[in-house]
Amino acid sequence: MEPIRTEMRALGLTPVAPPSVHASRMEALHGLWTDAGLEGIETRAITVRRSFDSFDNFWKVSTATAGLRPTLDLMEADAIAELKGAGSRASPGRRPGGGSHLAHAPTR
Repeated sequence: MEPIRTEMRALGLTPVAPPSVHASRMEALHGLWTDAGLEGIETRAITVRRSFDSFDNFWKVSTATAGLRPTLDLMEADAIAELKGAGSRASPGRRPGGGSHLAHAPTR
């Protein structure tokens, strides 16, 4: 989603932040667990790579999420087309054979 969010910001839009962005940070999660009385907590990040065979598939999956949908729902069709074009030019998914994106999730 980040390539699309980046292009939204470049077009002067403010994409909706994921819920509880602060709470997903490693330090915040550690604090939540220790405040709940847990001890001996170890944290690490899980990194995943998601691959798409084309930008169109990346667009379809990414724009169906709650992270992008509210902003897209407020946009006119021509603005969405402009965003999609800009995202396509900037995305690794536009290369022959598609592309991939990394994501990280904290765990304990």
